[in-house]
Amino acid sequence: MAVFASSALNVTVIEIHEELEAITVNINTDKPNSVYITVVYSPPSDDKHELISQIEKILHKYGSYHHYLCADININILDDVNISRMYLEVFESSGYKLLSPELLTRETSTSATCIDHIFGNVECSSSD
Repeated sequence: MAVFASSALNVTVIEIHEELEAITVNINTDKPNSVYITVVYSPPSDDKHELISQIEKILHKYGSYHHYLCADININILDDVNISRMYLEVFESSGYKLLSPELLTRETSTSATCIDHIFGNVECSSSD
């Protein structure tokens, strides 16, 4: 897991999450609130119920900050199956919104998947 950031930014690694492949960094800005970004990767073989449980812990831990979670977790949110609904419900109940709803990971003439996601608990605007 890695996060690449411009040297012009004031970035600090806050936490490397041992229980899953994830890292949280803080970008200290000149605005009143700094920004926290968590990046998560989960291979297709991971237990998705455990993954969702760990993500929920992260959301609760950083939910009082401006926080974004970027995930490559191999849960296709276009599929109407229990695991996808559970995953989306964890974000919704924690006050996070999907910021990349139109981002398709793979698209063919017969199918599409969306397994890469960006969620945030802050509304984005051109001035942010």
